[in-house]
Amino acid sequence: MTTGSYSMMGSKHKVNQDSFYLCNEDRRCLCVIADGMGGHNAGDVASKTVTEIFSKIKKFDEKTILNTIEEADRTIKSMSLCDKSLEGMGTTIVLAALNKNSAVIANVGDSRAYGINKKIVKQITSDHSYVQQLIDEGKITSFEAEHHPMKNIITMAIGTGGNIKPNVINVIFDDEDILLLCSDGVSGALSEEEMQRCCFEHMPQQSAEEICRLAVKKGATDDVTAIVVRMK
Repeated sequence: MTTGSYSMMGSKHKVNQDSFYLCNEDRRCLCVIADGMGGHNAGDVASKTVTEIFSKIKKFDEKTILNTIEEADRTIKSMSLCDKSLEGMGTTIVLAALNKNSAVIANVGDSRAYGINKKIVKQITSDHSYVQQLIDEGKITSFEAEHHPMKNIITMAIGTGGNIKPNVINVIFDDEDILLLCSDGVSGALSEEEMQRCCFEHMPQQSAEEICRLAVKKGATDDVTAIVVRMK
């Protein structure tokens, strides 16, 4: 498999609060994106802490992934309690641990994973967000959610208190498939058709760069991060 990654700071921040980690070796691949939140540089600290924790794991099975998410949650909470300047910080996370074409995908918050081929784009993860709750309850449609004034309100994040319940999905990809992980700065600015076009017009590194640049060009004010994995 071939991979690419890129991140850009949005116009509303003084530092990029997104962090990512990508390791591709021996037909195994670990991809992690964390989108931090919190005043001053706290969001940056939260997201970097999570990606650093994941950079140390050796096993890519579901149990290890869930245990590491719990470890990250405890660590961020502890840091917030011990340092006043970090109080209230947290982060979303989306990750994929791949062994050949088999993947364990998990998320907390509204950073997303998409499965893409030349025919369709499928959102693999489900957001922990207010508008997703409204969709699940049948109160609004997916189209209405895209324009909802509270679409950026998330209901779960790492380190912000309460019990987290990560979404975990096991996926088998075909050789021609592409996996896209992105922060909500990307998914909030680009259509699925634009993501698909960027992924298939370029190799993964160029695709990740083009996705982020296009998101900023189209008005993304939040930080934007993308990881692209081409299975073949």
